[in-house]
Amino acid sequence: MYFIDIYIGGKDKKDWAVEGVKHYIKILKSYASINIVNFNPEIGQSTNPSDLLDRLKSGIPFILMDESGKNLDTTGFAKLIHDLGHTGGRLAVLIGGHSGFSKEIIKAAENVVSLSPMTFGHRLSLLVVLEQLYRAFDILSGGKYQR
Repeated sequence: MYFIDIYIGGKDKKDWAVEGVKHYIKILKSYASINIVNFNPEIGQSTNPSDLLDRLKSGIPFILMDESGKNLDTTGFAKLIHDLGHTGGRLAVLIGGHSGFSKEIIKAAENVVSLSPMTFGHRLSLLVVLEQLYRAFDILSGGKYQR
């Protein structure tokens, strides 16, 4: 069982993605406990990476989602999740707000992954991350969802 904290920059006044988020958290329950933590998107622009990274649980590996990151296919993302799971299945995923992350925060991150060369809103990115986590766990467990 994995324990994943997803940190997301900002919170919409009217959350159009709430049903999708609930759906993926529900179907991920057999693989992972998902905790979503909102942070002020301005913190993601800080030139001092510790302003954001100190919010993470100590010693937990994390994946920072940014368009400048590595392009992974779903199998590669599953492998990354597996490789980072050595800490008792604990990890974090960071999704930036409307302006993303500062260069300093990106540079401080060991695992920077791109969802796409396109820019997505933070709520859409959250849905894509949750869906890819589901596919990754399905791959890792030998399931048939991923084709």
